[in-house]
Formats: sequence, structure tokens, C-alpha cells
Amino acid sequence: MKIKRFNSEFKDAVKKLEERYSFASVLVQSEKDFSAVSSTNMESITSLPRVEGFCIKAFNGSFFREYSSSVLNKESIDEGVSYLLENYIEGGDLDIDPGDKIVKDFFQECKVDPENIEDSTYLDKATQARNKIEKIDSKIVLVHSVLSYKIKEEVYINRNKELYQYLCRFENVYLVALNDGENVQEIYGGNIRIGGFEHSDLDLDEVRKNVELANKILGASRIEQPGFYDCVLSPSVSGMLAHEAFGHGTETDMFLKNRARGQFYMGKRVASPLVNMWDSADMNHIPDANGSFFFDHEGTIASRTQIMTDGILLSGMTDKYSATKLGINLTSNSRAQSFKNKVYARMTNTFFEPGESDVEDMIKLVKHGYYIGKATNGMEDPKGWGMQIEALYAEEIKDGKLTGKVHSPVILTGYVPDILNSVTHVSSAFEISTLGMCGKGHKEWVKVTEGGPHLKLKARLA
Repeated sequence: MKIKRFNSEFKDAVKKLEERYSFASVLVQSEKDFSAVSSTNMESITSLPRVEGFCIKAFNGSFFREYSSSVLNKESIDEGVSYLLENYIEGGDLDIDPGDKIVKDFFQECKVDPENIEDSTYLDKATQARNKIEKIDSKIVLVHSVLSYKIKEEVYINRNKELYQYLCRFENVYLVALNDGENVQEIYGGNIRIGGFEHSDLDLDEVRKNVELANKILGASRIEQPGFYDCVLSPSVSGMLAHEAFGHGTETDMFLKNRARGQFYMGKRVASPLVNMWDSADMNHIPDANGSFFFDHEGTIASRTQIMTDGILLSGMTDKYSATKLGINLTSNSRAQSFKNKVYARMTNTFFEPGESDVEDMIKLVKHGYYIGKATNGMEDPKGWGMQIEALYAEEIKDGKLTGKVHSPVILTGYVPDILNSVTHVSSAFEISTLGMCGKGHKEWVKVTEGGPHLKLKARLA
């Protein structure tokens, strides 16, 4: 908790700035990164020095001015205050709400503190995992096994708040490459979870399933006849759909820029009545969810936001400025990659709510279509409501049965309301992927979680 050592100076800075500005706040961050990599071709341990820094923000009634520094001392704090006061510009009469008064420290539990484990233990365990994976299949030519963690401590201060949080993300991931003499296929898996070294054990069953899948799609061709098909989306792909289709499209900073069509459809139907969608940073909502925290980067306590209910678009995801400017509810979605980057309205854990259907029954209802598995990438056009998802494979469904014929890769595209209004079934089975990352702005990255239920719908495949 060394990061709190300048709290009194930062509180004084806020008080001094608010003699001129209508609102001021401070975000302080400290990060430690460690990784152990065992690959077929190399091994390495990387322990980066702890990085500290802060960002002071001041609001003049129209816009924020910011000062950030990677030097955490009184002189740098004073320099930031002086800079903001000397560069004050007269603004408007918009008022930022500092929120309820709260002074609180939040600690995320690690059953096994990753900092108490010897560096060599990480490398040994990564090497053991690599050796086990290499023995699964003779066609495996490369294995890349990684154990790593990132510890982040954060302080947020404004006139009403003094908050601290400790967060640890533990990464246990792998990449496998297979070569059958003519074709090469890569596949990855693993988890990034809230917690510590207790997440370091390899799930060998998951690896075997992924290797089996890689074998299945080795040398697979693209879909012969692009067009509209009945599809059953895996949780990975439905999670990408939630993220790209109505995630970015309901980040309300985009409303202010007229870059999101969703702003005109609040309170209106945009999807099938079976579709319910959430964004939730609440630590207690989904265990181990990668995008969770105790408070966001503008000091808003983490909460759950229902984006869509029974196909009706209810809410966007806000930062303080967009919520104030638009006169809408503030949600806990103010996020920045670091103290050096701008805070935007950003997703956290975004997903469709499970339904009541059985996955096998959903497949039985498809006369001719595809099961779409393992999302790899996605793009969205919030203004035009178009979207594109790249998935690793599509397995043919004929007369209600999986035929075993696969195509790879596959591109799913369409107009978002058309896709979501075509949803006819939502599975009760629900799975979360914890490997998500999301870029925005100048590609500032934050951790997110994707996943959800299986969806049966119609979309264009190529």
C-alpha cells in the first residue's frame, strides 16, 4: 500500500485546483508485471520493475484538462497543480458530480500470493506444461507455454472519495502449432483470471480438445458458397457478438461524437425478445471474470448494467463526462489503459444472458447451416450498425446433425438489428472466455471478458 503515501498531498491538490476549477480528481497507479515463458525454441523469465504514476484531472465546466507523470513525488504533484492552474481556460456551467462520500480500501483475494513464489518455480511449471502438451500429438511442432501475473494497485481521490484497490490478474496460456507436412494450424487456449498462483495448473483436458480441433481443421477450406445460413454460435462467438454488436455501439462517449446509432434506439426494440444483455464489472457477478474491479478510473463503484431486456435497448455504458453531458445514469465504465492514457467509456464483462434451450435441440432444428466455433477477431461500425466476426471454424449441420465437415476460417457479417432479431433460441448453457482484450481510441487496451450462451440465429457467412 506504498502507493497511498502521497494521499494527503493529492487531497491538497484537489482542494487547491477546485478554487479555480469546478471539479478535480486524481488517479494513481502502480503496476508490477512478471512472466515465465517456456517454448519449444526458448525459455525466459521477465520481471519488470514496478511502474508508478498519476494523472490529475480538472474540469472547467466544459472540458477536462489533464496532467500525468511517471514520477511520483511531491515536486511532481506540485508541478501538475501549477501547470493546470497556469493553463486554466474559462469554461461553461456543466457540473461534474463527485459522488457519495466514501473512504475505503478494497482487496482482491489471492489464495496463493504470486509474489511469494520463486521465479524458477514459474519456469519449471511452464516447462512441465510444455512437455505434457508436446506429447499429445506427433504433429505438434511448436508449443508456447506462459505463466504470468500483473499486480495493479490504484488510488482514486476527489473531494468526496478516497479509494484504494488491489487487483491481481494471473495468466496461464499456451499456443500450439501442428504440421501435417502440407499444412500448419495454430491454436491457443488457457485462462486469464482474477487471483494468484492457485490458477497455475494446466487444464490438460482443454488442451487435448484444442489439439483435436486443430487436427480437425488442418487444411480446411473456406465455405464454398457464401450466403445467409442458420447458425448456432458457440459461447465464444456469441460473446464476440455482444462485444462488437452492442458493446461498442452503446459506449456513450461515442454518442457525443455522433458515432453510434444506438443513441437513437434507447427504449426501442433492437433484438429478439429472447435477447438480454449485461455489462458487469461487479466482482461478485461472474467468478474470476477478467474485466472486473472494485471501482473504475473515475471512482465509480463497480456495478451491473443491463444493456438490453427482452430485446429492448435500455442503457448505455458511461464515463462521467458523457453521463453528465447527456443527462443519463452514470455506470462503472470509465477505464483507461494506464494513468498515461485517456479515460473512455469502456466495456468490462459483456455478455448475453442465458436462456432456456438445450444446445443439442438447437442443432436438431437446423436443416442446413453451421455451428460457429472459437471467435478470433471482430470489428464493428457503431454508426452504421454493421459488424464482422472472424471465427476459427464452421462445422456443417445437415438435417439436425453435425456432419464433421469443417471450414476454416469463417467470417460472419451482417446488420446488427437483423442478426439479433433473427435469434430464435438461447441456450441455458453459459461459458465465459477470460482471454479478452479490447482496444479503443489510439488502441489503448483494457482487459475484458467475453462469452455467454449459445445462440441460434441467421447470418451471412463467407
